[in-house]
Amino acid sequence: MLVNATDSDATKLGATIIGDKSVVYGYGSGPVPGLFVTVDPLQKGHIPLGDDAHLEVSTVTSFPHYLLDRPTTTAVADAKYVSSKGASVDVGQLILDFRGPEYVGLVAP
Repeated sequence: MLVNATDSDATKLGATIIGDKSVVYGYGSGPVPGLFVTVDPLQKGHIPLGDDAHLEVSTVTSFPHYLLDRPTTTAVADAKYVSSKGASVDVGQLILDFRGPEYVGLVAP
């Protein structure tokens, strides 16, 4: 599974439509949809994947550092895919990388 989240500050077109939300898109396999795109706010322990599906993130270990002169938080967590019908599947370990201090609360344990 590959997931990317982009905020309005990194979007050339449509930034005013996105506002305080994030564009989350990615690719999956097996029970995770092959392609998903959604525009939703990010929440602690919850990454939206579209159609009311999401990743539940738990057991987070994180550390702050600087990458390209920007405050960055990198974390390792356990992840579970939860479908729109509530069925859940463990997807294993997840590596999270957030640039900017506004994301620290999302990945800090």
